[in-house]
Amino acid sequence: MDSRFDLDDDRRIRERILRGDRQAGELFVNRHLEPLYEFVHYRLAGDRALVEDLVQDTFLVALSSLESFDGRSSLHAWLCGIAKNKIRAWRRKR
Repeated sequence: MDSRFDLDDDRRIRERILRGDRQAGELFVNRHLEPLYEFVHYRLAGDRALVEDLVQDTFLVALSSLESFDGRSSLHAWLCGIAKNKIRAWRRKR
């Protein structure tokens, strides 16, 4: 299993972020930025600016609602779920 998506590590990172640990926040973003970008890009191929905006919005939502992450899935899966909702909302507006 890819260490980026270890459930115990995800729970520890979540707890550190909720305690205000900036390094954990940076680790969270650095660890998940590329896989999340690839996830969104695959679904919206072509528009780099849109992909970047949706990835950024996904991280903003995730960080503002991190308390609701219960650890039953990986942070990556949780982020992808948020991104899917962002993509659906964008498609509905279009």
